[in-house]
Amino acid sequence: MQLKSTFLMIRFVSLFILLVSACQSQRIPPASTEKAAEVVAIVTDTSGTPKSSVNAYMAEDMRGNPGVLTDESGTARLGTWRPGTYTLIVRRAGYFTEKRKLTLRSGVSDTVRFRLGAVWILLQ
Repeated sequence: MQLKSTFLMIRFVSLFILLVSACQSQRIPPASTEKAAEVVAIVTDTSGTPKSSVNAYMAEDMRGNPGVLTDESGTARLGTWRPGTYTLIVRRAGYFTEKRKLTLRSGVSDTVRFRLGAVWILLQ
């Protein structure tokens, strides 16, 4: 009986921690004293051609969000975020993954441009 109640307590605590961390995600609407900042990523290849289907996401998103894909113009809108410092990551198969640190200020939108280089694999 003691083992069963211990197991239930561990499950309850684990769920509680998961819920608290999800609620503390930086993407929750900001407090009334600070204004949200919109984040946009624009992705091209090294020749300047817009890249669609590139996954863009914030490393600090604690909700397990898979991110946003760029559209045909290479643009991904990641929504609004609280002011703070974040790491924006973009990746697509066949290209090098790029990361950028960005500091968001209250009410100031940020557009980050990436130029992805192709990965070359030599087959023998």
